[in-house]
Amino acid sequence: MLFTDSNTRSPFNKDMNNIQPRIGFAYALNNRTSVRGGYGIYYSVSNVSITSDFGPPYSVSTNIQWSRDGGITPYATLANPFPDGIIMPSGKSAGTSTFIGFGPISETRTWKTPQYQQWSFSIQRSVLRDALIEVNYVGTKGTYLPFGGLENINLLHHNNWGLGRTVLNQLVANPFYGVITDPGSLLSAPTIQRSRLLVPYPQYTSVAVSQPTIANSIYHAGQVKF
Repeated sequence: MLFTDSNTRSPFNKDMNNIQPRIGFAYALNNRTSVRGGYGIYYSVSNVSITSDFGPPYSVSTNIQWSRDGGITPYATLANPFPDGIIMPSGKSAGTSTFIGFGPISETRTWKTPQYQQWSFSIQRSVLRDALIEVNYVGTKGTYLPFGGLENINLLHHNNWGLGRTVLNQLVANPFYGVITDPGSLLSAPTIQRSRLLVPYPQYTSVAVSQPTIANSIYHAGQVKF
């Protein structure tokens, strides 16, 4: 768990090569026919280029725990949805222990600014005294586009699925009992479901990471005007 500081002022690596060249041409083949074309590179606004809102652990939410044993025993109720109180923002005072027992949300540092290449080519010809026809080809290619929202990387590996639901939901001694003491955490109870100890980061209930900008797009179109 790393935080921004005086040496690392942004949660993202800087993307400093966003040059946006444009070029275009128009040429008259004769007094009735013209040819036009153009190409340009454009960049979209992203988390890298704007200041986003406060992230964890400066902004937190409290989830309702309807049950702590896989739905066997009720815990929260409509009359008392937060029996352990509301989770308060902790800041970075806990250092690497921040969000222990809860589900941290983190950013991917390797964001790139979404890029769009656009190009066009057209032929325009006068066919009557007061009419013309125009044929266009346009294309757009997107690179470094956002891939989606958040990805939970703290999931049970499929190699453990063969244990079966009964074994995975079995309550076992919680090794974090007495270490994670916040009653708002599922990991503060004396016992815990076996499946929660088999995930990559058992000290967290989930680990959500923002998806990097790895998507691409392509668009081609033909247009005819009269």
